Amino acid sequence: MSNYMKAISILLLSCLLSELCLAQEVTSPSIDLGGFELESDTFKADDAGWWAGFDELSRITLKHEVSLQLEGEQEIVNNRSSFQFEYEQFFLNNYFVKLDNKVNFYWDNDHVNESKVDLPGPAPNLLRTDNLIREAFIQGSFGNTSVKIGIQNLIWGESDGGAITDVVSPRNFSELFLISLEESRIGQFMLNIDQFSSVGDWSLFFIPEPEFNQYPLEGTQYYIDAFGDDAEIAVDNSDEDTDEYGFRWRKTFEETDLSLMIASLIDNNYFYTFDELGSDGANKISQMRQGFNLYGIAINHARDKSLYSVEFAYKSDLAFSTTDFKMVTHGVIDASIKFEYSVKGSNTIAAELVNRRINDWSENLGEATPKDTTSLTLSSNYTFFNEDLSVSGLATITEPTNSHLLSVFSSYKFTDELSLGVDIHLIGVSDSNDALYSNRKQDQIVVRIQSQF
Repeated sequence: MSNYMKAISILLLSCLLSELCLAQEVTSPSIDLGGFELESDTFKADDAGWWAGFDELSRITLKHEVSLQLEGEQEIVNNRSSFQFEYEQFFLNNYFVKLDNKVNFYWDNDHVNESKVDLPGPAPNLLRTDNLIREAFIQGSFGNTSVKIGIQNLIWGESDGGAITDVVSPRNFSELFLISLEESRIGQFMLNIDQFSSVGDWSLFFIPEPEFNQYPLEGTQYYIDAFGDDAEIAVDNSDEDTDEYGFRWRKTFEETDLSLMIASLIDNNYFYTFDELGSDGANKISQMRQGFNLYGIAINHARDKSLYSVEFAYKSDLAFSTTDFKMVTHGVIDASIKFEYSVKGSNTIAAELVNRRINDWSENLGEATPKDTTSLTLSSNYTFFNEDLSVSGLATITEPTNSHLLSVFSSYKFTDELSLGVDIHLIGVSDSNDALYSNRKQDQIVVRIQSQF
């Protein structure tokens, strides 16, 4: 995100928080945010100042995580701490502000310390840090209309096994399965308008400068040098259409939920083309943005203890690389069907089948880009001991590369504020064309302790 977008967001937040501090009393017993009635306590700026109710409006999460590689030398891969600050507040009857900021601290034997990319903090093998503004936005509600501006995550679709229509917010893939879906989304500066009516809910968004997916940094555990150390990568800014915008209509019919989506987007991945071989023998590579259109539909139907979900998207003019590193565009059909069953209480089991098909596929795309890619995902979630212990599992099989991923997540709450988590990730992949290939020897066990207050 550009610095001026960050500055605008912080400035807007500062101005509205200052307005809040100056108010002698803001009372909002019932706040209407776009058709939803939300309750909020009275906030008073008394002699103690606006800080008097700050602890009730904010949440701090302290976490430390260590992961051990189970294959080979069985070395520590992750050794890091984090500080996350979240703040939410309703004020002036019609407004809501949210700030979510996370700071990571990478200790001496964390693989991020091996990164050759500049990060804040001392030299490698000492403490390195980074800061992430996950969300920072202001929302105003005016009758049945809600307007939100700032750094946000926009979640579309229902699929857990694939990015069918949920392709607006880019993601952090630098550690793949070690980063949960919720935490992997990268916030973007956007304008979001929601209109709630009897004929359905209408949503519009506009993103002036889209962010892009993040991948492993050079020198880290999962980095793969795709172009060679001597490659010269030039950024191609010839495409002036850099913004994104889209529309969603959503309506609930008794036990069925229907969503229709249309958007003009920039692919969350940069596209690279091979230009020429320089006189010095270096590869000349161009990095460019590539736009496409999205047309999607999502349907959920609940019946007794079961939930059925279908999601479909057609993406026009997606860019692909041929075997000689030239760019071609193809339409792509992404689809998923999911079944979820509630066993008892919050305990669930689910199965999802996802397929991607490239229209007009040709052999010049090579084996790395098959015509059809299909995955089956099985998942379950159970709680024990009055929900103090939660255990969930996820297994994914992908064809035609015949790869699989098995993950088990567990968390135990000692108190409402303190919890311990243990995760296990097992990977099976032998095909170099598979997206998991760089993680093929990364079976890991992860231990984390978290305090939230």
